[in-house]
Amino acid sequence: MLLSGSSIITANGGYNSGSGGAIRLVANSLNVSGFLTARRGNPNTGGFGVIRFEAPSDSLIFAGTSTPAAVLSPINPVIFPTASPSLIITSVGGYAVPSYAGSRFYTVDLLLPNQLQDPISIVVRANNIPVGTQIQVGFVSGSGQVTSAPGTLSGTFENSTATATISGLTRTGVTYLLATATFDPPTSAANFNPKGTDQVSKIRVEAAPGAKPKYVFLRGNGTAIDTAKLSPQFLQQFAQ
Repeated sequence: MLLSGSSIITANGGYNSGSGGAIRLVANSLNVSGFLTARRGNPNTGGFGVIRFEAPSDSLIFAGTSTPAAVLSPINPVIFPTASPSLIITSVGGYAVPSYAGSRFYTVDLLLPNQLQDPISIVVRANNIPVGTQIQVGFVSGSGQVTSAPGTLSGTFENSTATATISGLTRTGVTYLLATATFDPPTSAANFNPKGTDQVSKIRVEAAPGAKPKYVFLRGNGTAIDTAKLSPQFLQQFAQ
């Protein structure tokens, strides 16, 4: 967040309403050089409010003026990720999955040769998922005798790939594939993770060709948690 020198933020109290209000700015990066006030309305009564900035220590800059003095509160780690975890099937058997895949559920997105031998490789790209996470590939419907072997993500946290394999796909019908990855909640979500029976132990991302990632939040015993029981701050980590 960038506030220039001409920016003004006020949370002043009314003349008869006592103390000033509060201004709190929280972001991954703060660079503030404007003017902020949280003053009492009547100079003879009441008290000042509070002005507080929160950001990682190496991304917290205040070069402006404030009344009262601003409180600078470095935080670590970054509270919100720059992007949510994602998983995409990019190719099947060496054939690229087209960009329009999944746009029409009743059409075939990728036609594979009948002569393609098992096991068939499935390449998956991940963003913001820990390297070393296993990727499982299975089917939603269409092939009842499928067997598969997982792949392991390699690369960087921001951009990684894995190659899983699958065998037994029906060669004369349509099969709907699904890739999944299960990993620990990011540290950025730790402060918002509920305690007790609804604490999130693992997160599973599910991805079908052309579809948006689906997030499933799991307890320690593997059961899914209703998202209504999770705070908006926690869900915001996953663009929910």
